[in-house]
Amino acid sequence: MGVNALVYFLPNSLWVHFFLIFLGAQHTYSGEPISEEVDNTCNAGACETSRLKNDDCLSEHWEDMDTPVEDIVAARQDGDAYCHFGWIGTWLSQCTVAARSHNYSNFALFLRRVYLYRLPFGANSSTIISARSARGAVRTNNYIHAHDDVYCHGTGWIDIPGTEVLDHARFERLVATQCSELLQKYPDVRRWSMNDFLAHDRQEKALIEDSRLRNGSGPSLEMLQKHAAFKCAMGGARGACDMAFCSHNFCQLGEEYIGHADECPDDVLRDLNDNSLPCAERHQADLTKPFTQILNENSGVNLNCHFGWLDSRLQECAAAEDAKNYSQFASRMNNLLNFPSLSTDKNYPQQLTINYDGGTIRTNNVHNSVEDFMCHALGLLELGPQDVFNYNTWVKQTQLECDGLIHRFPNVTSISFAGAFNHFQLGLSMLADNLSGKGTGPSVEQVKYFAAIRCVASHAACYRAFCALSFCDLGDGYIGHGSECYRVGTS
Repeated sequence: MGVNALVYFLPNSLWVHFFLIFLGAQHTYSGEPISEEVDNTCNAGACETSRLKNDDCLSEHWEDMDTPVEDIVAARQDGDAYCHFGWIGTWLSQCTVAARSHNYSNFALFLRRVYLYRLPFGANSSTIISARSARGAVRTNNYIHAHDDVYCHGTGWIDIPGTEVLDHARFERLVATQCSELLQKYPDVRRWSMNDFLAHDRQEKALIEDSRLRNGSGPSLEMLQKHAAFKCAMGGARGACDMAFCSHNFCQLGEEYIGHADECPDDVLRDLNDNSLPCAERHQADLTKPFTQILNENSGVNLNCHFGWLDSRLQECAAAEDAKNYSQFASRMNNLLNFPSLSTDKNYPQQLTINYDGGTIRTNNVHNSVEDFMCHALGLLELGPQDVFNYNTWVKQTQLECDGLIHRFPNVTSISFAGAFNHFQLGLSMLADNLSGKGTGPSVEQVKYFAAIRCVASHAACYRAFCALSFCDLGDGYIGHGSECYRVGTS
């Protein structure tokens, strides 16, 4: 598994996230605050626990981002760098949970519920994309995190039987063997820091994106193995979480197609899937229908709930609409996108600068800087945040704005979820080029077109509230977030 949970802003893989971003649905594995004791109760081989005791893996260690990982492992009593960096995201902290509960199927199931069970099924789905790994081509519906497919396929961990992961003692022996071989082959990764690893991961994703555009062969076997070796060097669970994640959630179904979760015929966690969550019903046949057609055919349908099976952020918007409280969505997005962990240093070393025809912005939101760009380009940082708390006023303001946008771009009324997916790939590539210094990025006019699509998808009120309450211009192009703006959670 890649650094998808952290989702450090990776321009070259940005396209896989942007389709959900335009709906306000950027994906990160931030989860709920981890504060309760570990519950070791297991069911059918998968523990239901997802929390740690005493927040011991949530303390921030920014000062150690450039420290060699073997030094961190040696300095910690538990020798667990996953816990040390757990504040970055649940792709790390939940791995510690799995290790302490002696059940790595729990980690695989956790991430399945976060995003994998939401993916469309079928080798002929309208969301299919193609990429390459060291072992050849892959075709996948994983438009959210295609790197996971390439990584699991390239390392060969996709071929580990799920039953082997359920046998903890046997699986630990396999992990020990795999990690020993990887670290003997690539001993230098022990001296990598977390920042070194993130840079390596960005390079992998750049090569995957190039391969998707048929401009390359994807990451080499050495790159993927070094990625895996670093996980082994982190101590604690070593590579067990990635191996379990790949084994339980991915499978090869022929003709280069990668299946996911219960799409796989030998899925041993099938009975633990939770498809009773709100808005979890699949409507895959509607991916190619215009949003307006779905509304006409289904009186009273909530499009955010209708497509909620694709991402929990759409579910959050549906919940906010039911509660008639759009600030609820903004608050949830702040937590889900991990805004509380962002640096407030206006001279943050990893700060990103985005230049476009609407101005220049600086942001410490390296995870999801496209959000800053979109909100700024649409002028949504200038909205009066107090209006968000008046439901009727906010709905009326949103409708007026949407009427203008749809009048300006009338063809959006015929766009479908799948059609928008294809359209946004171009926008993503342009923004990626901007951040890599190769182009100008999407124009304000193009961003407004994206906003018009958001209108016909019934997501505009949620996204406008998210922008108005979560971002602010603090001068010199610097964009503040969440508590820096003193907006979210006030009324």
